[in-house]
Amino acid sequence: ADEFARTLKKSVIVELDDKVAAEEQVDGDYVVDEKHKSCSLTESGVRKAETARLVFTSKVGKGCTATVVDMGNRFRLIVNDVECIEPKPLPKLPVASALWKPMPDFEVGAGAWILAGGTHHSCFSYDLTAEYWEDYAEIAGIEMVHIDEHTNISEFKKELRMNEVYYLLNKSLC
Repeated sequence: ADEFARTLKKSVIVELDDKVAAEEQVDGDYVVDEKHKSCSLTESGVRKAETARLVFTSKVGKGCTATVVDMGNRFRLIVNDVECIEPKPLPKLPVASALWKPMPDFEVGAGAWILAGGTHHSCFSYDLTAEYWEDYAEIAGIEMVHIDEHTNISEFKKELRMNEVYYLLNKSLC
């Protein structure tokens, strides 16, 4: 990551009111801007190691978010289809950014995610679909719930209840 960052055009984006001159900033995070193919060295606060930090804005399009939660007696994979939209620029926050609308809409998508126990940390992909995640869940022997454009809260609650019964019975039979 260090070598990759050094090959890119550098531009410092840190504020210099930290009483440290730009020339003295030799340790920090490399911030890579994917759109402009640039890299900048920013103060990390930790002087012992450098960390590569990619800064990019996601493209518009269909994607999928997923997370795994520990339900106590099993793991649950929660998958939500999403539609990525153009995010607002965040010039003072050098992090990756993606903004999406959960399917079928914000209220139902977020509600189902919370009911399923969804975490605030998730992975996101334009390329992996719910079908891939379903295959993974089958191979790993874990529960999977899918939130898509056909999800409604009433049916989703029933699915969660049925899954609970299934996994309790399955455990007692094994």
